Amino acid sequence: MKELFNKIGALFLALLILGSTTSWTVQEHYCLGHLVEVSFFDSPDGCGMDMDASEEMSCCTEEVYVEDGQDQLQLNYEGFEPMNPDLLAAALFVWVVLFEEYPVEQAPNYIHPPPKLVKDIQLLDEVFLI
Repeated sequence: MKELFNKIGALFLALLILGSTTSWTVQEHYCLGHLVEVSFFDSPDGCGMDMDASEEMSCCTEEVYVEDGQDQLQLNYEGFEPMNPDLLAAALFVWVVLFEEYPVEQAPNYIHPPPKLVKDIQLLDEVFLI
């Protein structure tokens, strides 16, 4: 189950980085004020009306939304400071104590085991669990 969650988390983070670094362009084609077509990667085909005749008399409009992604994914070490040694020591101590193996305690009756059953007591006493 843990491996499944790790794989799902890794896939989610990979898609998050892919989505943040990709530029997105959405083009919408309106005809007479109504949305006719939406295109994500290519320009929309339109509604078939002639838009080239004159722009001021045209009944069609197009809106373009552009979202630029990140172009640089470089690490910046200018403001990097090493970790505080006290914090590192505390984290190491917690890590060691967290995974410390404790001795296995034996059951309290390990010296005197319970007696072996010779006869079925419930059957002899006619006591049955219902």
